[in-house]
Amino acid sequence: MSKRKAKAKWKADTKRWQVDVRKGGIRRSFYSTISAADAEKKAAKWDGTPPVKKEKKQPETVVGSEAWAMQMLTPPETVNEAYERWLHNELQCNTSESNWRAVDSRYRNWVKYVIGSLPLDAVRNGHIKKVMDDAFYNRKAPEVLVQRKCTKGEHMSRKALKNLRGDLSALFKYCLEYEWVSFVPVIHIDRRAEAVGKTILQKADLDILFNSERTTIDGQETSDPYIYAYRLQVLTGLRPGELFGLEWADIRSDYIKVDRSINTLGQVTTGKNRNARRLVPLCSGAKEALLKQWQRTGRKGGKVFEILNGEHYCKRLKRYCEFNGITVVTPYELRHTFISMTKGLPPEMVKDMVGHSESMDTYGVYGHHVDGSEVVMAGMLDDAFAAVSKQSKSTA
Repeated sequence: MSKRKAKAKWKADTKRWQVDVRKGGIRRSFYSTISAADAEKKAAKWDGTPPVKKEKKQPETVVGSEAWAMQMLTPPETVNEAYERWLHNELQCNTSESNWRAVDSRYRNWVKYVIGSLPLDAVRNGHIKKVMDDAFYNRKAPEVLVQRKCTKGEHMSRKALKNLRGDLSALFKYCLEYEWVSFVPVIHIDRRAEAVGKTILQKADLDILFNSERTTIDGQETSDPYIYAYRLQVLTGLRPGELFGLEWADIRSDYIKVDRSINTLGQVTTGKNRNARRLVPLCSGAKEALLKQWQRTGRKGGKVFEILNGEHYCKRLKRYCEFNGITVVTPYELRHTFISMTKGLPPEMVKDMVGHSESMDTYGVYGHHVDGSEVVMAGMLDDAFAAVSKQSKSTA
């Protein structure tokens, strides 16, 4: 017996279901105000064909959020598996690429070869201590030792150990949230771990920096194309990434509006933290550096400094320092120099200028230009650097 293809349809004008069928050349219509199935049953009695049956829905494949939920309810077997879930579901979703890549590098260098293959529920404080001890003594996995050269006997710095401790704590807290583990390990840093000393430009170095533009490029003595970038960093405390992302549209008469930063991967971001977006006052020296940079390249618009990348900038700065016989510093240490030179200023003011304040209302800073506080701060910066310059000349 063939199946009827015709299906009942709702007729809005008559407010009823209607199905049209044909049998032996005769065409008839059947109606129902109850349902489409009722109309089709009436038609079936007349033409002797079974009514159209609704196809059963196939069970849906578990995808998307349901699959993720099922995965998270299934405890990972090893530390490596737990780490991969934390990396993909937490870090890569909620942090910047430069941040999670740094975490991933530390895990593969220091954690994976020690406890990565261990069952997650078998990890104890002693295993975590082994990770931290190996890191302190620079005991890496064999493949890592081949890829990265380290001075024999060199210890990891306290800051690096703190970063590693933070990674491990965050990983196990994540596991605890899903009840994969029953505790978060207690992690201690070796007391012998030392903080890396901050190198800054001294007063005599600053005197040379603000009076010499010369360096060598390809063996030839010439004017350093980044000289005004070095000076601006010392005079404003900008982070290297903020300097690389600086555009002429961000420059105002008395301040710089810091809105973006370029990270080590060349990606444009909003900055290192929520306080990175701020207004930075311009002292007279900073204004002069920007004016001279404008005379060099500013008429083109766009970026203030056409710097290829952070590594290139760092090499140029090192070459400049060596050529002029001053303390060799990194781009970030130019920022440290600014902070050191402004110790006489109110701490909260300096924190606001460099984007360090934890409780600062970031967007509230943009209101400072209305009441002229940037002008006041710029004047205080002028006094601070004038004092440094005066002391440098008196000791010369």
